[in-house]
Amino acid sequence: MATVQPLKDSPAARTGEPLAARIAHSVVTMSMNDVPAEVTDKVKLCLFDLIGCAFESRDLPWSRQAVALAEGTGGAATVIGSPHAASHADAAFANAVMGHGLVREDMHSGSISHLGIVVLPTLLALSELRHVRGRNFIAAAVVGYEVGGQIGRAGLGSALAGINALLDETPDDRFHHVA
Repeated sequence: MATVQPLKDSPAARTGEPLAARIAHSVVTMSMNDVPAEVTDKVKLCLFDLIGCAFESRDLPWSRQAVALAEGTGGAATVIGSPHAASHADAAFANAVMGHGLVREDMHSGSISHLGIVVLPTLLALSELRHVRGRNFIAAAVVGYEVGGQIGRAGLGSALAGINALLDETPDDRFHHVA
């Protein structure tokens, strides 16, 4: 699989300003013209993966519980694999639980997180509030993944710094954990 580089104007590509400013700038200036084809393909693959994981785990106890909670809420949002609609928030929750049910979904190694479980079920539910073109869905997913990755990496860096300080490790030990 090809290595995906940060978008040209993404927080990862910009330096010299606070992370929050870099993230805000990338969100408001993002254009699908800046998104390479391999990134678009990766978002599609992650969406297929989420749906596949949701179907595969829908009969697990925690998935059944989440679906049962969602189905009683009324609304017009889809719960994957269910004939019953739910509120948008509850459908997003149930779909996230099912998508994460087997912990086989996409993984962002830089932030050690499953960003798709947060981003994609939310966007699926919101896209049922009004018609959303696939291109706009992908753009929103790219922004969600980019922001989540940046915040996750920042949080991970902060956690590692605190751990290293607490454990009073040598500079070589600290380098080993961060690298």
